[in-house]
Amino acid sequence: MDIQEIKQLNTAEQLALIEEIWVNLDKNQITVPQSQQKEVLDRMEKIKEGKSTFYTWDEVKKSLHP
Repeated sequence: MDIQEIKQLNTAEQLALIEEIWVNLDKNQITVPQSQQKEVLDRMEKIKEGKSTFYTWDEVKKSLHP
């Protein structure tokens, strides 16, 4: 399948293709940079310590478009 064929697909078909590609990736060949790993661990620690604030999607939308 080439890019022109992909562009012909409707949104649902494109999403299904993305999902199929995603689940078939070789996870052992994906490397996460150390800086990103550290960021995730730092954020997890803040959550455990109760130092994180969470917002609903509606709250986020309202803050973007007051």
